[in-house]
Amino acid sequence: KSPDGRWIAFWSGRNTDTQSMDLYIYDLTQHRVRLLLKKATFYGTYFTPSWSSDSQKIVFASLEGYVSIIDINTAKVKKIVKGDAPAWSPDGTTIIYREGIQFSKKPEERLSYFAISPEGKSRRFIFDGGSTKWDEGDVTQPVVWSPDSKYIMFFKTYDPLFDRNFSKIYIFDMKKNKKYLLKKKRHIQACSWARSEH
Repeated sequence: KSPDGRWIAFWSGRNTDTQSMDLYIYDLTQHRVRLLLKKATFYGTYFTPSWSSDSQKIVFASLEGYVSIIDINTAKVKKIVKGDAPAWSPDGTTIIYREGIQFSKKPEERLSYFAISPEGKSRRFIFDGGSTKWDEGDVTQPVVWSPDSKYIMFFKTYDPLFDRNFSKIYIFDMKKNKKYLLKKKRHIQACSWARSEH
């Protein structure tokens, strides 16, 4: 849902192309669906479209393998960087995304998460999200920003011997550049932040 509460962005396979999915937005004020981009991302993606703070743009993982931004008014697409799993910070200043190859044994190819500006500048490493074996754990989804844009949350799922389908939830302090283990629990599929009234 967009920050201004007007739009919902979603993927759909209505084009019958089993290799891709289209990007739609739903106007909650006029109750209308609009096709924004055909063949926007790959079929079966679990990377949620992420809104800009002004509700005018969406960052997404494109079918071509880029972190891309689309303007909802003009439908113009801008490629930012090679990668996937983007998440736009609530304050609008930063996009965190993933790049690398799953289970690669080469350190320079490991799945890792980076921060970049919406203009595609100031790229910096955030954390290592990969592994070299299936039972060591991968971070496979976009990070979840705190409402104040000071922290991110993510989880790593792994299958150690005799201890099937465990996950570890982490909090990452963006200012201190430090990771904290929050919880270890079975079968975690998603995580989110609560908004404090204080």
